[in-house]
Amino acid sequence: MSKAIVLILIISFITHSSSIISLAQIASGGGFTLEKSVVAGGGGQQSTGGNFSLDGTIGQAAAGITSTGSPFAAASGFWNYSPSVPVVATIEADIATRPNGNGAILSDDVVQIRRFLNGTHTPDPMTSEFQRADSAPYATRGDGAIFSNDVVQARRYLNGSDATQTAGGPSVPANNGGNRPETIGEEDAKRSGKQQKVAKEQKVAAPEGMSRALRVESANSSAGQTVTLNIRVDAAGDESEYGFALNYNSNILTDPVIGAGDAGAAVRSCSIKPAGRLNCSVGAFASSGPASSDTGIGEIAAGNNQILMTITFTVSENAPAMTMPVTFSDVNASRDAAQLLAISSTNGAVTIAGATTTVSVSGRVVTADGRGIRNVSVTITSPGGQTQTTVSGESGYYQFTNIPAGETYTLSVSAKRYTFAEPSQVREILDLTQNIDFVGQASDRIIK
Repeated sequence: MSKAIVLILIISFITHSSSIISLAQIASGGGFTLEKSVVAGGGGQQSTGGNFSLDGTIGQAAAGITSTGSPFAAASGFWNYSPSVPVVATIEADIATRPNGNGAILSDDVVQIRRFLNGTHTPDPMTSEFQRADSAPYATRGDGAIFSNDVVQARRYLNGSDATQTAGGPSVPANNGGNRPETIGEEDAKRSGKQQKVAKEQKVAAPEGMSRALRVESANSSAGQTVTLNIRVDAAGDESEYGFALNYNSNILTDPVIGAGDAGAAVRSCSIKPAGRLNCSVGAFASSGPASSDTGIGEIAAGNNQILMTITFTVSENAPAMTMPVTFSDVNASRDAAQLLAISSTNGAVTIAGATTTVSVSGRVVTADGRGIRNVSVTITSPGGQTQTTVSGESGYYQFTNIPAGETYTLSVSAKRYTFAEPSQVREILDLTQNIDFVGQASDRIIK
């Protein structure tokens, strides 16, 4: 009797699901074995009847969510099924560990945003890394560019001045030429009138009677020598972080070395990308100003003509005589409230004397009848007063080597047993080799 009931149930099951079931795999339950496959009605469509329900799939082996109905169970699903992974919400300024962050704001996040600002790294376009790095202004969770205020905002998240926020704001850089900000000041002239107006409205002007400015202090050097440029700053006292790029001819100025100034910036994070462009993020001042809104983030002291940092270059040995411009771009500054400040910039230059040509200066000390006089002291004196001395040889010849050309020198001779009608000669040394002779006479007779 029980076998007949089971058979009726199976026939009824197959008839009811004829549009869903064909091609056989095995499902089992209770006292029966059912060879089945799944063809139509897929995508989780459900067939129900009596005390069971069945989810269909699309021509694939059942391998997923289990449908139950006493006394059997049937699983349905798709090939390569895997359990869903919970999505962890990302937060603003959470960058490290790259590119997805680690769910917390730590000091390494601040460092990484500085690397984006100075061009050492570029945000990963396949993730939300740019969106998270572009965290300021706080209210809008970014503005489409990575500025110095994004570094400051990360510090505010780190020290708890601002509560963390789920990542939002622009997901890609705004149309301003890339991730880096445009310069306020000289670069403003390149913008449209509307862009200039928006840029100025977004930035806090210096208090009346004070200024904010960066400038390159010009310097002189020579081929093969070093030259140090001071980056001078006028500050209102509310600046916490600076960002800028310095542009120069990398074929002439090489091997930049960054040094500390007297303005107290503890962080001077710079990189060269591309060649001839030094991108810098400068900040971490020790003290807070009187108008500070966050005592955990220091500001530069108010005052003009401070040295924010120094850059020492080596001038190429074959550099020609020239005046080479060193120019600012992408200048920006932020207060401790992660708000951009209006700041101007002034370019500078390096004046190079050019590669120095050296020559050989030689000659002969002789008597009136042409005989060489030996052991005569010969001295050459440069315009700056530097001297070199040599002694004439057996036949009266003398020589100086590696004498810089293009200058006027004084040559003089002296000897115990001889006198000279012209003991000194002033000559402009221009040629590759100069021959300068002296004529002497025994001391009891003087040549006129």
